[in-house]
Amino acid sequence: MPRKISPKKSAMHNTVHRGFKRGYKMAKDHLIPHAGNDYRPQALRHRVLFGYSVVLILFKVLIILGPITLPSSSLYSSSITAKNIIELTNQERENLGLSNLKVNQLLSAAAQDKAMDMLAHGYFAHTSPDGTTPWVWMQQVGYRYTYAGENLAVHFHSAEDVDAGWMASPSHRANIVNQVYTEIGVGTATGKYEGVTSTFVVQMFGQPAGILASAPVETNPKTTTAPSLFDDSSLVIKEENTALKVAVKAPKAEAVRAQLAGVESDLSQNSDGQWTGSVPYDAKTLSNNGEQLTLTALVRGLLPETKPVALVAPASKTQQLYIFNEGTDRFASFFGGLLKVQNLNDKVRAFYLAFSVFLAAGILVYLFALKFHIRHHSLVSHSIAVVVLAVFLLIV
Repeated sequence: MPRKISPKKSAMHNTVHRGFKRGYKMAKDHLIPHAGNDYRPQALRHRVLFGYSVVLILFKVLIILGPITLPSSSLYSSSITAKNIIELTNQERENLGLSNLKVNQLLSAAAQDKAMDMLAHGYFAHTSPDGTTPWVWMQQVGYRYTYAGENLAVHFHSAEDVDAGWMASPSHRANIVNQVYTEIGVGTATGKYEGVTSTFVVQMFGQPAGILASAPVETNPKTTTAPSLFDDSSLVIKEENTALKVAVKAPKAEAVRAQLAGVESDLSQNSDGQWTGSVPYDAKTLSNNGEQLTLTALVRGLLPETKPVALVAPASKTQQLYIFNEGTDRFASFFGGLLKVQNLNDKVRAFYLAFSVFLAAGILVYLFALKFHIRHHSLVSHSIAVVVLAVFLLIV
């Protein structure tokens, strides 16, 4: 006996079937060339291609001018200045019962130089394109340190946003609340970067190098800094597979030894007085707080000199000179800050790339589906021109 289907279920089944059929026909008309659409898919018709071009251009204009003409404005935000950043940093430390950081003018000068350099050369990184590392900026202004660190930020619209972004990042927060730091310097530079007007923020931390006093029996004791066996400016640390390649100049040392996670490695000296070698490590076995890489210089008759040169974080690249962090969360604000888009530049590029791939795929389907004499060659030319436009807007 045949099973009966209720009228309600039958009607629903027919509705779904018609919906799928209608959707298939629509997709076919828009994407596949056939006699029913005169071998001109809706997605590749001239008026549609013209609409694509207009939207692509207007979208690019909005992305460039939006953050400029419609800047974020908040009654509770302050401008990005060194003074405001330092006050917010010390407030975060006070909230945790930590001592305030003192402003050091040399650190401030180093931070300002670094901010200006990033703006002038259009980069956002701890190491500049020419290989200048963070501690070089400190050395150039004469700041001697035992410990040092750096936070970077860009594309924020208020000091509060910068502070909140850093505190939301565990590694940035670690610098701000690190108890070994006693001094701070902040530099800012504003200008064009990645197509928009933005402010670079460089926050440098330090604990100044210790001072050794001469023997108290002298009538007029003098304070002197301890001479270092290492040439800090020559230090290079590179990650190679499961090892760190270390190179440093220490001409007066008779032996140099590197230590990481309890494992010691002897470095070898070349004719230029440079010590080189590889330090093996496994990022997966490092402690959650990272492991300190130290170099020890040995000279007969003198105490060994041990210098911390890096903090190697677990499952990440080498973080030179303790933890140096970049503000990777980048925001663009629209409509008075009502709309904030994170990592806007990356999302815009992804959009243009996805559109280029979509249209290029449509062109390939059109070419492979039709014989030469059936094709509308003006549609192919027009479509290729729109792809070129999208790629151009992706690059600029």
